[in-house]
Amino acid sequence: MPHRLLVPLLLLSAAGRGLAQSTPEAVRASLPLRSVTVALNQAELEHRGTVTLPAGRSTVWVEGVASSFSDQSLQVETSDNAQLLTVSSEAVRPPAGRTPTDSLSLLDARLRRLDAEVKALEEERNFLLANRTLPAGTQAGWSTELQKGATFLRTRLPDIQTQTETLTARRQQLANRRTLLANGTTGPQRLRVALLLELARPGAVSLTLRYVNTACLWELRPEIRVPESGRKLIVNSFAKVSNGSGLDWTNVQLRLKNEEVEPNVTKPDLTPWAMNFRSSTGGEGRVDKFVVKGNASGKATAAEPSSVYTVPEPVSVSQGNDYLARLAEQTLPARPEYVTIPKLSEKVFLQAKVTGWEGLFLPDEEFGANVYYAGAYVGETEIDPRAFNDSLEISLGHDNLITVGRTKTQDFNGKAALNGQQRTQVTYEINVRNRHAQAVRVRVLDQIPVSQESDLKVKLESSDGAELDEASGKLTWLLALAGGTSKRVRFTFTVEYPKGRTVDFQRPRTIRSPKFR
Repeated sequence: MPHRLLVPLLLLSAAGRGLAQSTPEAVRASLPLRSVTVALNQAELEHRGTVTLPAGRSTVWVEGVASSFSDQSLQVETSDNAQLLTVSSEAVRPPAGRTPTDSLSLLDARLRRLDAEVKALEEERNFLLANRTLPAGTQAGWSTELQKGATFLRTRLPDIQTQTETLTARRQQLANRRTLLANGTTGPQRLRVALLLELARPGAVSLTLRYVNTACLWELRPEIRVPESGRKLIVNSFAKVSNGSGLDWTNVQLRLKNEEVEPNVTKPDLTPWAMNFRSSTGGEGRVDKFVVKGNASGKATAAEPSSVYTVPEPVSVSQGNDYLARLAEQTLPARPEYVTIPKLSEKVFLQAKVTGWEGLFLPDEEFGANVYYAGAYVGETEIDPRAFNDSLEISLGHDNLITVGRTKTQDFNGKAALNGQQRTQVTYEINVRNRHAQAVRVRVLDQIPVSQESDLKVKLESSDGAELDEASGKLTWLLALAGGTSKRVRFTFTVEYPKGRTVDFQRPRTIRSPKFR
């Protein structure tokens, strides 16, 4: 059984150097790099080889390792005929090389993005602080709004501070990584590992050395192709791998890990959320910007989300260079569907609705993908895997052969007969025409207001069969249109509110929309 040692370098580094200096007969060994597993923010390198040693204790210098690695991540395994006593590392001057400009450009782009996010948070904070008070003469009757504003400030400002600190720490980490990468092939950044081994009899010892290097990273560049039928979705992905290790990779097995490795795996503790009229502790905590709506139903899928992809062929990448790997093509069945939101746009969008996406090798965070429909490039779409529900929807562009119009047919203001409250009734009419020769199915989305006040009532009077989501006020119609036909739907809602109060309907001055009669 192989002997394995995880290295507490803080304790053994000095001892290892002392042993090395007192053992002039150190054996120099170079273990070939066999495999590299690259995560989104680091890589694990594995060396394997053999070294022949005499009986007794021997010091082995393992050279040809990366220019930097995490001391705590160092692991060594030996064959059964040797006992590993100590391990340490020492910096030596590397051979001259060139700066890995491609990897530096990737890190610079990430640094610029973090700077932009921090600046946006700072501007939001300044805006909130600048609007803490109401203009003179508007305080009367604003108690509810003031309470809402105060609550929002109490929750949003700490969130901004937390996000800013997180982004700043991440930026510092990337800046440190950039410094290591820029100096990785020049200066005293090459390391070697010292092993103290003991053998009962002379022989060949098998050694395996693993460590983590933070100057290697990769990014996924997916493209999505949908044939003209819209009945399937093909994902072609390319992985750009940056070798910033300061070490040439020659015929290595390359694995791509679709996750960002967190250095701290300690479970957080949930402390009490204490609330009173003066000050509270604990706070609301983390609030995601996305919402997963609805409940998934049906049987559990057999496909598990894949987090590791192994490149099938051996890979060679010189230090400071990038490698572009084409991942295996992934195909899923899809269902074409047209969607329109006439309140916001006169366009009708074609999308492919896909189920079974759980097994796809996709980034964990929101990403952009180039989309091709019927062999033609239609643009880039943003996908957030964390917000997926039962299906994945891919926009394929708009269809000019399906037109939509939206008009207002009623806008009545008056008093309710029984309670004397103000009452406004509004009716909208939506017309959809299919100019295709074949039948299509169109999902039409609109909405009614959602009240934020207890004395403001909104009621949907009629909707021509639309499905209403009461939480968001969203209305959904599924229209089946034969070729060359059109359909019309209407919805009416009323708004009741106390006399003397004003409701802002945000009515536009001009409404332009075609009618199909």
